[in-house]
Amino acid sequence: MLSEHILENLVKTLNKHLGNRDKAARYVRKARRYGFRIFRADINSSSYEYTLSDGGIRCGFGAIRHVGKAMSGAIVHERNTQGRYRDIFDFFKRVDLSGFDRHEVNSLIMAGALDSLHPNRTGILEAYSGQSLFEDAHSLNYLGSSPGMSSYDKLLMERELIGFFVTGFDLEHYHDLMVKLGAVSTQELDRSEDEACLVGMLADILLLYSNERFQGASGVLEDAFGCVRLDIPPKEYRKYYLNLDLDASLGMVTVKGKVVHENPRQGRKLVVREMYTPQDASRLFL
Repeated sequence: MLSEHILENLVKTLNKHLGNRDKAARYVRKARRYGFRIFRADINSSSYEYTLSDGGIRCGFGAIRHVGKAMSGAIVHERNTQGRYRDIFDFFKRVDLSGFDRHEVNSLIMAGALDSLHPNRTGILEAYSGQSLFEDAHSLNYLGSSPGMSSYDKLLMERELIGFFVTGFDLEHYHDLMVKLGAVSTQELDRSEDEACLVGMLADILLLYSNERFQGASGVLEDAFGCVRLDIPPKEYRKYYLNLDLDASLGMVTVKGKVVHENPRQGRKLVVREMYTPQDASRLFL
């Protein structure tokens, strides 16, 4: 089938550029436009490279920043010879990670590769730092009591370590809202002369100050076609951004604003006038 051929070619292309975060993000967006799902790296499913998985693409360990072939090979070899990892304690008991850089293990945990064994990434990280905590099952109480990351923070961490949002990216779910609002894609934004509305994932929020005075914030909105820089003035930051429940919306936002075309090197940006979660936008405009 044509779709299977396209999917196989996308996986080959991703593996050709393994480690290149910008190109990986570009081809993952292309995969999503074809309707293919992207799955995070998983300790019981992934190899070093990207692979086909359930009609979509499974991230490999090599897609995660700092994770090298040697550690990936040790994990996969143990799994292939001795069976799947039953839980977090089984994994740390069977795989000797003492010879690997701590950054590798930290990245593996924070990218969500161990989520299928235990969902508390910060708890696993803290327990791994103590190592002795993994000697018996009583450590489970410790993992359960350690504060976990919010759903949105998990998505941001995945993006930081892999280069793109892996889970939670579902623009099709908001198709009716986008049609109602006349939302455009970041690709179509180049043809927008004045005002525009976009729906996408919010990231890279940076607060701006000048002479200790708050000047608003900058950020990035990412959709299935690319990214656009956001300029959030102080008034709009306080009125809209501070009232967003980004954990509930998994970082998805609806943004209206003025399109500003800068020099060719900087491209274009959107000066935010309104910003809502899709849930709030649906209540207000549908």
